[in-house]
Amino acid sequence: TEFRQAVCERMGVVPFVHQATVWAAADGYTLTETQAQPGDGMQVQLPDKTTEWRVLLPRPQGRARVLADLGSFKIGKSFGTAMWATGFAAIPDRRVKIVGIEYDTCAPEFEYLVEFLLSERGMNLKYDSLQNRPKDGRMWLELTNGTRYEARSWDRKDGLKGKEDDAYIYAEAYQLPGLECYTEFKQNLAKRQGYAYFATTPDRPGVKALHEHGHCDPQFTHWQCVC
Repeated sequence: TEFRQAVCERMGVVPFVHQATVWAAADGYTLTETQAQPGDGMQVQLPDKTTEWRVLLPRPQGRARVLADLGSFKIGKSFGTAMWATGFAAIPDRRVKIVGIEYDTCAPEFEYLVEFLLSERGMNLKYDSLQNRPKDGRMWLELTNGTRYEARSWDRKDGLKGKEDDAYIYAEAYQLPGLECYTEFKQNLAKRQGYAYFATTPDRPGVKALHEHGHCDPQFTHWQCVC
């Protein structure tokens, strides 16, 4: 959380309310509509481009592990998802995978991550290996602390089997075959108490389950949807 905040400050970014709501839920908090004193709670950007601080309260169900940010094109889903994922860079030996129907679908999140973590404007971190070749199916970033971000196309989903991962980011999840893209591999996240983050336009019926489970469904308390 602190590292992600440092990235935001370095990049001059204040999250929109929908982004902040998802981030807070993943950290075990509920973003309220109550204004806070500057420096307390979480700063958010409003539709009129002004900012304000909001009170954070502990999320009664604890951290949300399945996150959904549902919205139209060009609303900042890829940007917000990548910014959320920067937090793993502060912890050694983390494993984060971006999953899309094709490698090109993963490119926005991956390229934002590279910008946030490696650029001089961003955190200017050192790395051991970087490949950004979606046409060749080679997209990964491995930092010097062992943390690795990697993109996977759904055609190569078998490469996910038997792994231990910290997060799966499903890029434009409406293009993927429903919730099986999560349920088929959620055991990979269990040991590390990992996260599944769906950032997508709600263009297919399969996305409906993210909405229904993520809005206070008592059987899915570890899910959170913002739409």
